[in-house]
Amino acid sequence: MLRYGNRRASLDHRCPSAPPTAAVSLKSIGDCAVARRLGSKGRPRRLFATILSALLIAAAFTIEPSPVSAGWTACSSNHDWSVQITTNSSHFYHPGTGCPTTDNYLGWVGIDGAMQTPTHFPNLPEGGNADFSLGTVDMQLDSSGSSWIQEGWLAGCISGNGYTTCGTYPNIHLYEEAQNGSLASYQNFDIGGLSLSSSYVLRIEYYPNPADCQMPYTGGPCWKSFYNYNILEEQWNSFPSSGAAAVFSEVFSTYNPSGNPVVEMPTTIYGSPDPTSNNGLRIKGASGYVPWNSSLSSGSTSEYDERNCPNANCPYSPAYYISNFYNYYKVEGYGACGSGGC
Repeated sequence: MLRYGNRRASLDHRCPSAPPTAAVSLKSIGDCAVARRLGSKGRPRRLFATILSALLIAAAFTIEPSPVSAGWTACSSNHDWSVQITTNSSHFYHPGTGCPTTDNYLGWVGIDGAMQTPTHFPNLPEGGNADFSLGTVDMQLDSSGSSWIQEGWLAGCISGNGYTTCGTYPNIHLYEEAQNGSLASYQNFDIGGLSLSSSYVLRIEYYPNPADCQMPYTGGPCWKSFYNYNILEEQWNSFPSSGAAAVFSEVFSTYNPSGNPVVEMPTTIYGSPDPTSNNGLRIKGASGYVPWNSSLSSGSTSEYDERNCPNANCPYSPAYYISNFYNYYKVEGYGACGSGGC
């Protein structure tokens, strides 16, 4: 659903003023705070928006570049995922049985945890101009797949609504991406380079008190996203007030029908063996942060991966996996590994 190009996005760290529209993103990296307004037109993008659009209009439109359609329950013809997400009841979905957003539980107001980056830059057969690989922490803010906030590592390029962010070989980058479905707005930001084989605590959290939302864009509430737990990256206003927490790895490619070449999903580790710290995956509810485990106070947890591919439901996809350790507070996503492994 996105157009991909060879533009590389860069942020003006001289802190330019923000143009006037409705939703706000506030960047604070080092000594620089850049206030930006979300654009008025958006392009529904990848994980959850792709699923919804495929169901509604796949019969009438070709909505992605050179897609090979595998049907609704394959979730997308060009995107592949390994996903852990909060749901109303527990499921393990695969192409042919369900998609990541089938049963979202939207009652959470935050997520945090360590993300360990891959050991190497992933194989991108199209050079990153028309393919990508990423790992992300996410708040999915509606059941239709039209509103979300996410942050994570990126190799290759993502694009939409005039925004393009790239992690170009040999460097992966920290990126931010958000879409507000009610405002039809989409943005992505390049935060800067990340080190391979390194751990970063990422946090996305809702702030109901307007006084906690940054000047000059008062009148919150707002969402904020953080790097290394307490370094503010973005502020997002006018978004829904709760959502489904998720971590996932994702790849995009305009697959050759032969199944080759494929995009690598290098191993990304989400969380840690210690659920009591902010290194382990935690999610925030009415009583604050709790370990993301198998005994949540509300809702449950589901997983999605493509370990059984290729088959009739995903004929051109390789196998991509999610592996759960320690009752959901440590998970891994990986697949289509090179000769050196994931």
